[in-house]
Amino acid sequence: MPTVNSNDAGIDPISSAPLSPGPVAVTAPHSSSDNGMRNAIEWIVIIAIAVGFAFLVRGVAFQTFFIPSESMVPRLQTDDRVLVNKLAFDFRDPNRGEVVVFETPPGSNIKDMSDRPRQIAHVNLNALNFDASYRFFTETLGFRQIDENAPLWFLHCDTTEHSSIVLAKTGLPTLNHIAFEMPDFDSVMRGMGRMKENGYPIEWGPGRHGPGNNVFAYFCGPDELPIEYTAEVLQIDDGYVPRGSEYWKFPPGRSDQWGITQPRSARYYRVQRLFGFIEGGYRLEGN
Repeated sequence: MPTVNSNDAGIDPISSAPLSPGPVAVTAPHSSSDNGMRNAIEWIVIIAIAVGFAFLVRGVAFQTFFIPSESMVPRLQTDDRVLVNKLAFDFRDPNRGEVVVFETPPGSNIKDMSDRPRQIAHVNLNALNFDASYRFFTETLGFRQIDENAPLWFLHCDTTEHSSIVLAKTGLPTLNHIAFEMPDFDSVMRGMGRMKENGYPIEWGPGRHGPGNNVFAYFCGPDELPIEYTAEVLQIDDGYVPRGSEYWKFPPGRSDQWGITQPRSARYYRVQRLFGFIEGGYRLEGN
């Protein structure tokens, strides 16, 4: 008896039922071009999602900034880039030493200007009780004496600037002056011209101090406020050796390194003792 192949006979080999004569679906294999197109689309979608997420993070949480000038030297240099956490201070206050970036109003210019101050350089205070004031700044606040040129004591804190506070042993509890840092020596000279043009004549300077090696010019502002413009302040590190009055002693008739400036005006000598600090003066009187 001849052998018959069930498939050839049109019979299902499992059920022995006749096979349906209907059409048979055949899946064609994918071509390499189709696979490449699919991969390209997937990568485009992934990249688009990543870019969108990056823009979202940049707009809400983080942003990069570059430093346009020398106003933050030595901590940050010109053209440095910093990544700023825009949400950090929504949950806590800034800590000492942290760099805080502020949003400036439209049209404002934060770059150095050739005839205007960039920041406070130091504050000079006259002391009634010098010993108590000295202990307060050194033992309580952590300053250290960096130079002495009696009656002035120069106090240094955690910075590269020569001094941030100057204590004057005058027997008076008054403000001696506030010093504003200018971008450079030329800016001090231009600032002097600007002050003169606005009705504030030079009361002392220009000159160059001994301690701090800084250029100076002094003025009396509104209400006789004693003001100094300064630049080229000496930058120091832990290796700096403090010096005493004998080191800074100038020849007779000279009040600075150059020896070209006139002595302080009588007006400036007076206003350096004008603004007093009184007991309880920090309290605001209520109506």
